[in-house]
Amino acid sequence: MGWMVQDKADWRRACEEQAEAEGIAPAERKRWVAARQPRRDSPEDWRAIAAYRLLIFTGARLSEILTLRLDWIDAAAGVARLPDSKTGPKNLYLPPGALAVLESLPRMSGNPYVLPGDRAGAPFVDIQKPWQRVRALAGLPDLRIHDLRHAFASAAVAAGDSLFIVGKLLGHRQASTTERYAHLAPDPAKAVADRTAERLRKLLPGKEGGAVLPLRQSRSG
Repeated sequence: MGWMVQDKADWRRACEEQAEAEGIAPAERKRWVAARQPRRDSPEDWRAIAAYRLLIFTGARLSEILTLRLDWIDAAAGVARLPDSKTGPKNLYLPPGALAVLESLPRMSGNPYVLPGDRAGAPFVDIQKPWQRVRALAGLPDLRIHDLRHAFASAAVAAGDSLFIVGKLLGHRQASTTERYAHLAPDPAKAVADRTAERLRKLLPGKEGGAVLPLRQSRSG
């Protein structure tokens, strides 16, 4: 179900009740409520759209985004400190794109989650049905939500970032878990070899890095 007119009206009414309960002056109340209204109109639920964007920008696991709590986020440091994940406590790094998404989201009074659910105090969970419609419109009927995490990792590897660092970003315990993404990118090992050889060539004398000399065969004895 999308973010429809009735949804907006219900959210505004909840915000107005919260403003009154918190003692916001009537002259300031309209601006206060407007600042907490969702800023994105979409035929799909705004929470689903926000979840997909956060997955793209962070490479996080879906469960990490759906259970992300407001008090775990340190926007100044650009990180969310997750007390638990599939591999234990984890720092989820929040680049500018992710922070912009988080900044744009409304807050539901009494709900601790970044993506609040329809039940009081619960996280958003209806993520699969909107995804099926989004991927169909994109012409990618077989694309899984988890593939967004794969895309983040493969883009990092393709850019030449080390598997060690990419693994740290994804929260992998074993380097072998990250290595499966290497084949998705143009051979990063060859790219490193090319860059290294080019730096060394420039250090050699001569216009083209010196003359190529035949190797002498070693004599036995």
